[in-house]
Amino acid sequence: MSLQGNTPLIFGEVLYDIFPDQSVLGGAPFNVCWHLAGFGLDPQFISRIGTDTLGDQVVQSMHDWGLATQGVQRDDNHTTGRVSVSLQQGQPQYLIEENQAYDHIASDQHYPSYPQTPLLYHGTLALRSTTNRNTLNHLLSSTQAPSFVDLNLRTPWWNPERITALLKRCCWAKMNDVELEIVSREARQSDVPLTEQIKNLAETFNIDHLFVTCGENGSYCAQQGNVFFQPSAPVANVVDTVGAGDAFSAVCIIGLLLNWPTQSILERAGQFAAFLCHQRGALLDDKQVYLTLLQQWNVNDDQ
Repeated sequence: MSLQGNTPLIFGEVLYDIFPDQSVLGGAPFNVCWHLAGFGLDPQFISRIGTDTLGDQVVQSMHDWGLATQGVQRDDNHTTGRVSVSLQQGQPQYLIEENQAYDHIASDQHYPSYPQTPLLYHGTLALRSTTNRNTLNHLLSSTQAPSFVDLNLRTPWWNPERITALLKRCCWAKMNDVELEIVSREARQSDVPLTEQIKNLAETFNIDHLFVTCGENGSYCAQQGNVFFQPSAPVANVVDTVGAGDAFSAVCIIGLLLNWPTQSILERAGQFAAFLCHQRGALLDDKQVYLTLLQQWNVNDDQ
């Protein structure tokens, strides 16, 4: 399976992170989509934006980066997504606005046909709306694509029953250590060691690869009864950690599609996530960075 021509579907929010000094394009699914394109894949992004200035900027940025826009709906009645971000001891704190355009991704829109899509990625924030949950169900049913669920539990926009249903349905999943603690508590697994929690959750939900990121304490993956661990890549000067988890997810997706060994997925995903921590925001605008990493990983387009 090659990088070019590989068309994973990416479903969910695109929004602007509003920092005290600037506005930065983001949203977990959009970030993942952006990185996949940077690495040479042809992801198809399905979302909804307003007919406003920020929406126009989203479309222009996608065009400039070479991302397909036919899956992005425009909305006359709701604004393009916004999140106010403040940093407390280097960690992002979010104020997520309600009733944004990305909450209204319609299933009755005409979507291009994706008969060969190998994977459908989605997070959890955009699933706070019934409309989007119905649309996601429609896409999963029509494509029969296996899903990669990336937990991003933002209070109050989730509930245990919905998360349990998503984990039961997915093929692959990623969460951080805080989310692992929440899910383990709900599954009554929180009284066992960390590696046992990860292994037990993967087995409970029949998840093929369960990735867990623990910041500076490394990352884990449970796969076929084994739990792999990778220490974190060093970061000399952390600017912020916004989008680091999304960078990690993007490389995990590539590794899964190209059948990398699990240990290699963890190492390379951690390396890219660490690189993102050296800059403000979640996106890169230099495709040479991606090409350099692919060369380091000995990945070329005929894989």
